This record gives sequence, structure tokens and C-alpha cells, in this order.
Amino acid sequence: MLFSLPLMLGNLLQQMYNIADTWVVGRFLGADALADIIGIGYYLKKKRKKSK
Repeated sequence: MLFSLPLMLGNLLQQMYNIADTWVVGRFLGADALADIIGIGYYLKKKRKKSK
């Protein structure tokens, strides 16, 4: 049980980093950059090119 505390703390810190990163990118770089961060940017860009 004692060894799991650092793992839980590490996971919590990683989630906090991901939330902060998502907020900063979404706020200052826009939706396209945010889509790239979350991994669907390629799909969205490809879909937009087809619709034009």
C-alpha cells in the first residue's frame, strides 16, 4: 500500500499538467492546435479539406 502513494501522486500531477496544457493551448492557440493536442487534429483537417 505504501508504494502506491507515489504512483497516485504522479498520476495526479500528470492529470493536472494535462488540464493546464489543454487550457493554455485552447485559450491562446485555438481549436486547431487543441485538436492536434488531443490527437484528432489529423482527422479534422482531412475532413475539412474534403468539405471545401
